[in-house]
Amino acid sequence: MIPLYNHQKRIIDENKLKCGLFMGTGSAKIRTALHLAEGKTLVICPKQQREDQTWQRNAEKFRIDIDLTVISKEDLRTDWQDLSPYDTVICDEIHTMIGMTPETRQRRGTRIPKTSQIFDALYNYLQKFPPKRFY
Repeated sequence: MIPLYNHQKRIIDENKLKCGLFMGTGSAKIRTALHLAEGKTLVICPKQQREDQTWQRNAEKFRIDIDLTVISKEDLRTDWQDLSPYDTVICDEIHTMIGMTPETRQRRGTRIPKTSQIFDALYNYLQKFPPKRFY
C-alpha cells in the first residue's frame, strides 16, 4: 500500500466536515477526499472522470471501502431532483460549477448575479439535502 503524504495525513487528521481541497496537480486530492468521506457518498465530477471511473478505480487502488455514487456535473444539472440524500458530497473541479456571470437578474425585487444551470442545480440540491460532509 502506498503511504499517505504528510499533507494528506494532516488534512485527514483534522477531519473537517466541510472544506476545500486546493492542492496542486498530482497531490492526491481524490485519495484525500475519499479518506475524508463517510457513509453514502456522492461525487460530482467532469464527465470524462465519470466515464473513466476515476473515483471508483482510486477507491479500489487505495483499498478505501466506501458506498460511492459518481455522476457528472451535467447529470447533476438534469437529474438533481431525482437524487437522494448523501452523507458526503464531493464536488471535483468545483470551479467549473460555480458559474456566476457579470449579468444580473431580478428575484423578488432584488438584483442578484445570474448563475449557471449547474450552479443552480448544486445549490438547490444542497439546500434540499444538506450533507454532513462536503468537499
